[in-house]
Amino acid sequence: MKKMLMTVSVWTILCTASYARYSVNRLFREFSETKGVEHVRLGKWLMGFVRCVGVDTGGVKQVDVFGFSGCDPAWKSRLENAACLLKDKDYEMVLSSNAENERVRILVKMTGGEIRDPVLPVTGDDPALIRLAGKIRPSDVERLLKTRK
Repeated sequence: MKKMLMTVSVWTILCTASYARYSVNRLFREFSETKGVEHVRLGKWLMGFVRCVGVDTGGVKQVDVFGFSGCDPAWKSRLENAACLLKDKDYEMVLSSNAENERVRILVKMTGGEIRDPVLPVTGDDPALIRLAGKIRPSDVERLLKTRK
């Protein structure tokens, strides 16, 4: 009886813990429907135009930015909690930075040596969610870094 009770308890804890995690899609879906969240999307057409005028976008085809400055403080706190619980089997964290009042993480999909769809949850005084859609080759990153020096 104790063994069965222990098994059920462990199973419940594991199910609850896995449910509590946020996937990238769940994170964006939940916060895109939140009142007061500002959403700006630079779509494929506009990104194509930017490339035509000579700006190197490095393989980025679309940019989504969710700003939380105008929403309820409870939602900002909820974003911070969700960013901490962000675990997605398709993404790996490549950078985590903690400054005074800001935490930034960069999560990416890696496919065949290419970076796909980076996601940046930013928490702190000016919280935001940023997603870059596209394929970014290591050579794109090197080229962009060289032009910024």
